[in-house]
Amino acid sequence: MSAIRRIDAGWAVRVAGLASLVAQQATSAVYEPPTLVLAYPAPGVSVPADNATVIFHYAASDVTDPLDLRRFQVLVDGVDRTSQFRTTADAAWGTIAGGGDKGVRAHDVRARVCTIRGACVEVGAIVTVTGSDEREREAVGKKRWGKFIDIALEMLRRLLKP
Repeated sequence: MSAIRRIDAGWAVRVAGLASLVAQQATSAVYEPPTLVLAYPAPGVSVPADNATVIFHYAASDVTDPLDLRRFQVLVDGVDRTSQFRTTADAAWGTIAGGGDKGVRAHDVRARVCTIRGACVEVGAIVTVTGSDEREREAVGKKRWGKFIDIALEMLRRLLKP
């Protein structure tokens, strides 16, 4: 009878050791998500429509769990714009709107980056894009043309003056 108890006790110790190992691995399997911030534009700053670029900075929180940049994703107003972004080891940048926008328009920009082990983080912001008004461009063009004519007339006056 004592031999059976020894075998049962041995199995109990092994099962307890295995349970402890599984519990330890389960708690260490919780990885910190990476950091992700919208670096440009700053909050409250608008970007011009002809260069509506945003820049994201990211970094892994755990050196044993590197970033998986193939899973980097950017959505602008719900549309996937990831293909318009360039990624490096610590930053991504790209345009969020075409250059033809007029007036002021707000865009919902969301980015997501994950690590190899699946810890992900997402950041979202409203980015204001200001387009130039066509009437404003025409007025500037007329002012420049008027100044050119004034300079040409003044040169003619000086040349014709005895």
